[in-house]
Amino acid sequence: MELEVLRTVEKVLGGNLRIQSFFDLIVGTSTGGINALALGVKQWSVRYCIEMFEKFCDQAFTEREFRGVWGLEQAALLNHGSKYKATPLHNILKKTLGRSPLFGANDSLNAFKTKVAVTATSADGNEAMVFANYNRPQSSGDSQTFVRPEDPSHELEVWEAAAATSAAPFYFKPYTHTKTGTSYIDGGLYHNNPVNVANRERKLLWPAIANKHPDMLLSIGTGKNLIEPQRETLDRRSSSPKNDNTPFAPINKSGGIRRTFNALYQRFDNILDAEHTWTEFEADINNQNDGFPSPHVRLNLDLKSKLPPFDAKDKFREFQADVKRRLKDSDVVEAVKDVACSLVASSFYFKLAKTVPLRDGSFMCTGYICCRFEEGSSDLKALGEFLAKQCTPDFMPEFVIQDTSRCVPGRGVKVKLTGKMISRLTTYGMLRIPHIDFEIPNAMASTTIALVLQGGCKNVTQRYLLSGFPRTLVQEASCRPINSNHDSRSSSTSTNRDRRSYHQSQTARTERHQMQDRRSETSSASSRLSQARPSLPPRPQPSSQPYLYTAQSRMDSAIELAHYARAPNPPQQSPTPEENARPQTVPVYQAFSYERSRPRSDMPTQLVERAARKVQFEDERRLQKTRGDDGHSWSKRLVKKRGTGKVSVEAR
Repeated sequence: MELEVLRTVEKVLGGNLRIQSFFDLIVGTSTGGINALALGVKQWSVRYCIEMFEKFCDQAFTEREFRGVWGLEQAALLNHGSKYKATPLHNILKKTLGRSPLFGANDSLNAFKTKVAVTATSADGNEAMVFANYNRPQSSGDSQTFVRPEDPSHELEVWEAAAATSAAPFYFKPYTHTKTGTSYIDGGLYHNNPVNVANRERKLLWPAIANKHPDMLLSIGTGKNLIEPQRETLDRRSSSPKNDNTPFAPINKSGGIRRTFNALYQRFDNILDAEHTWTEFEADINNQNDGFPSPHVRLNLDLKSKLPPFDAKDKFREFQADVKRRLKDSDVVEAVKDVACSLVASSFYFKLAKTVPLRDGSFMCTGYICCRFEEGSSDLKALGEFLAKQCTPDFMPEFVIQDTSRCVPGRGVKVKLTGKMISRLTTYGMLRIPHIDFEIPNAMASTTIALVLQGGCKNVTQRYLLSGFPRTLVQEASCRPINSNHDSRSSSTSTNRDRRSYHQSQTARTERHQMQDRRSETSSASSRLSQARPSLPPRPQPSSQPYLYTAQSRMDSAIELAHYARAPNPPQQSPTPEENARPQTVPVYQAFSYERSRPRSDMPTQLVERAARKVQFEDERRLQKTRGDDGHSWSKRLVKKRGTGKVSVEAR
């Protein structure tokens, strides 16, 4: 029944979201403990758990010899102390759940995403115990013992925790841990409904929010029959081996059978009292929801018929069919839909960015709505698919922000989820909700943020609280430690220091270029003239400062530009006689693109180099025409003789 209820919840969520993704803690007892270990520790899907459960029951309930033979059956039961063999149960638990430690195993990165605890009882029946895949501080007021051995090698394996929590007296022998010699029996003797264990464990795990209610506490039962509750209780008790014809009390065998039976007699009345435990739990907690669904939900189906005995494995299919049929009833469908919508809403949370006090004593809060699922994950995409199915021509999901004093429908800040937001969430797994600004009347005002969805009732919208709400946001912001500006100042100082060092390096680089140009000017004239076609120097590296070209460089680029950056010309000095006698050198050209405030990144460098070479070639050709064979410059002059009408050319 537990697994079929969880599968139905997953179907309402769309079928692509695992139920484990929504819960931080799972607690189970007996077969519920086995399911908790399979879902939380092994991270099995609910569908796979159902497939394995039938095989598990068929092998676990292996009857002893002389089954059905009166007298011999009772003798075998007295001899072994249990109705079924323990070895097949342990073998199937080892095969399915594995030999890894319950606490401290790091064999997989995906292991132990969810905290899991299972209940057990000491063999003498005096102590309630808890096994868990997590650690927590011990509390002196614990009503149960949190088992955490000092020697890490003595930690229970996963299958051992399952064997301890399901070692129901009369059905199976107590499980004895070989490394410590400690024996355990079924946890149902104290906590058949482990709701109080779950509530206490979550307070010890998260003490900062121990006084707040959880986003959801979901309790799943194994069925009930409200038509004849008293008769049903008596029938189920009579189905157990405990009766007057079996003289258990005077037996004093080794292995603690007498102590086990005495514990069973003392605690057996609590086995069928799970609903009474839930009723007391609801009476102890503050379940005021102010128009919102309760965060404490109990799903225990009333099959309205006689329930089979605990070990009736031959009625497995029949019972499963009854549960599926009951899950299709309208009242159960509405309850399951409300659970699914509450889980979806609780997956969102609000991240407060800042609060600004206003003149009238109110506060302006700014923040963002985020999701617990990782961005881009399949879970977030599946969440988008659920929201997409909620959309109709007349309704779109929306977030509603209200303070509790004004918690009236139609008032408050509303943030609608647009089709574009949901499409981005479904396609890419990206939640993009703009920041939200809303006003709070005073510092102590309690605020609620809810997601409006179409819940269990058809054509009726319902508000479901986001994770952590209601909250006093202004008070939380005032209690938050104030971050000093030291980091930002040091970061700014570091940035300015980097900029100064960058400019200094650029200045030093420019000075080196100028020194190289001066050295090249003082070299011999023969070496310069021997360069018929000098090679192009490397292109200057991009920088934030304009590149400083040499005095002999061509100051126009290959692509003609109207404006360009020139280096400031050095002060003109009168040339010396040696410099006047120095012959003219062949100009050196560079292929470059100008460093501007807006660089032309779309200029192909190859075109610039090609145009620069073309200009260089034309200048060299023009220079060669102006020289004679002996290297001296020469020129031509056109002379027109008078009266002849002819033109002669004179060279000089």
